[in-house]
Amino acid sequence: MEHIEATDWNDRIENDGSAIIVDTRTHREWNRGAIKDSVLLDVLNPYSFMNQAQNLDKAKSYYLYCQTGVRSVQACMILENMGFKKTYNLRGGIVRYHGSLTTPEI
Repeated sequence: MEHIEATDWNDRIENDGSAIIVDTRTHREWNRGAIKDSVLLDVLNPYSFMNQAQNLDKAKSYYLYCQTGVRSVQACMILENMGFKKTYNLRGGIVRYHGSLTTPEI
């Protein structure tokens, strides 16, 4: 797992042809706003998270975020234990991401 600062997040994703953005928050949090083009894998729902993760392509790069960066670390660790090699955590989560934007992208 690599930690990525909010200020570098968009550039890293744009320059990674295999980037998948994963929101690890709950469905309720997701409904309040999510980073553009992200998919929801709620790490607090382990059964669903594991089922969905098993269908992901391990060759791709996964950029994970949550509210403040704690759950996404946990999700990265789970994915790594499942054999995923390229996991990236948004340091500070969507809260810090919002603070780094000059124009909203959500």
